[in-house]
Amino acid sequence: MNNLYLNKYFLFLLVGIPSYIIALLLNLILVEHLNISIVISYIPVLFLQVIINFVLNLKFVFKGNRSKNFYIKMKNFMLLILLVRLFDWVFFVILTQYFIVWYIFAQLINVAIFSFVKFLVSIRIFE
Repeated sequence: MNNLYLNKYFLFLLVGIPSYIIALLLNLILVEHLNISIVISYIPVLFLQVIINFVLNLKFVFKGNRSKNFYIKMKNFMLLILLVRLFDWVFFVILTQYFIVWYIFAQLINVAIFSFVKFLVSIRIFE
């Protein structure tokens, strides 16, 4: 990976922090205060993260390529990232239901595992 992509990956991780913090807070509220199942609560959390990350990545990480249509980028991002997020959710379920990992820690594990895959998918969509 060359320096340009390393810099973009670092920026990609940085712009993901706000959505991750929002996701943690939302998940805590859904599980701890509204008594929604851990498995179910993670679904709207993932959708919200996808939307926030699309906007932040378009604005700050992949801002150089404006030649692709916004709606095509959005459609492709939603479809492909949601596919990655499906694997994220399945792994989250396995961690929390079978290995009894605390759901907040499972979210952190998933970020570490899936961030690079999401970055590679984002490059294909935005560039």
